[in-house]
Amino acid sequence: ATLATTILEDPTGYGRIIRDSYGNIQGIVEENDCNPEQKRIKEVNPSYYCFDSQVLLKVLDEIKPNNVKGEYYLTDALHLIIAKGLKTIAITAVAAEDCMGVNTRAQLSQVSKIMQERIQSFLMDNGVTIVDPPNTWIDVRAQIGQDTVIEPFTYIHGEVKVGRNCRIGPFAYLRDKTVVEDDVVLGVFTEVKDSNLQQGVRARHHSYIGDATIGKSVNIGAGSITANYDGQNILRTQIGDGSFIGSGAVLIAPLTMPANSHVQPGTVVTQDIASATGRDEHPGPNRCRQPRIKKGDIQPTERRG
Repeated sequence: ATLATTILEDPTGYGRIIRDSYGNIQGIVEENDCNPEQKRIKEVNPSYYCFDSQVLLKVLDEIKPNNVKGEYYLTDALHLIIAKGLKTIAITAVAAEDCMGVNTRAQLSQVSKIMQERIQSFLMDNGVTIVDPPNTWIDVRAQIGQDTVIEPFTYIHGEVKVGRNCRIGPFAYLRDKTVVEDDVVLGVFTEVKDSNLQQGVRARHHSYIGDATIGKSVNIGAGSITANYDGQNILRTQIGDGSFIGSGAVLIAPLTMPANSHVQPGTVVTQDIASATGRDEHPGPNRCRQPRIKKGDIQPTERRG
């Protein structure tokens, strides 16, 4: 049997590696079973084992719960293998941070921080600029192209693909199954979910893009959203190349808009009016309609002292 061990400055909670004067492993003693001298040992067992399966299966039946907790310890298998005169070695080969146990919420947070440092270091080594790594979270499944800039407080979760020369954030949220092609800008408080944003898309401010295909060079104005859920079903939106979506527009799915569509600010767009631009020079029954405010719709505010 072979196991990999590590050295911890504070080994509290871990089983201690017991060696003889020649450095040969003699066994593992769990924290609760250690005497004061054994508790001072800093070499611990992070549970990285390699067993001969046939040998392990034979000794498992011999393990007894002879310990303070009354539990069956897998580590006792090593004692039994050693007692049978079979070769057992322990190699100090595990980095301290790789053997951290996750038994509390605080430890989970610490492990997540370590993984973020590794994920982001890999991306930066491959040409991605991360402006503020401690205030950025990127899923290990995400792929990000060279020369893309990730601004602070960006959260990228799931299988997300971001192309080259993009700018994401600050405060952007990219969710699973999102594909962002090259030269896309997603600005402050922009959320994208299960969507494909093609080259040159701009959505700089406070937008939600869900379950959508956005064509090349589309501009999505501040506060515009795709309304992708009707209370029962998640529905898709498709916007053609070169379209302009004015600020505060609501695009109600299912919706397909042709290339070079022009949606005026504040417009609510449904499928039966989606093929027009909202401009008088583009007549037709499918015009995008801009809401109008009638006299009397705005009431004076009450003065308060």
